Amino acid sequence: MSFTTYLPGTRQVAQTVVNQNLVVGSRQGLLTSKSAANTLTVQAGRIVTQNAAGEFRMSVLPTTVNKVINSAWVVGDNGGGLDTGVYSGSTTYHVFLIENITNTSNTIKDIIVSTDPTAPTLPSGCTYYRRIASILTRSSQILDYNQYGNIFKWKQSIRDIDNYSI
Repeated sequence: MSFTTYLPGTRQVAQTVVNQNLVVGSRQGLLTSKSAANTLTVQAGRIVTQNAAGEFRMSVLPTTVNKVINSAWVVGDNGGGLDTGVYSGSTTYHVFLIENITNTSNTIKDIIVSTDPTAPTLPSGCTYYRRIASILTRSSQILDYNQYGNIFKWKQSIRDIDNYSI
């Protein structure tokens, strides 16, 4: 069941609710952490994902997944995570939950990492996706951070400007 509610007296959307009363944009689980220099761990959880046609779906990552972000995406735990291109240090990467529902006997639910914050290059058949995190790399490794729901805090200060004068 899917429905949209409107603010009283307006056509302004207040929220969209999809299956199991999870509001679009909210999440349960899916906490991320750095488990090695270039390995990202995503805990099991669920979130409402969307496809290009604007259709919503409850997507569930049933188990914890580890992804090596400096190698090309390969389905499954401990596989590569990069959607396309070449890994680069000192870059922001965006982490997505992706789902392929076209093959009902073998539905893929996995994690992919992209430099594009809104439209990752999806593997063949994967049509539903949702960004769940953004991470930063420096010196070719993931910077240490703590995640509190949708809040991310770096464990050390980051210098964005060096040798600058006014």
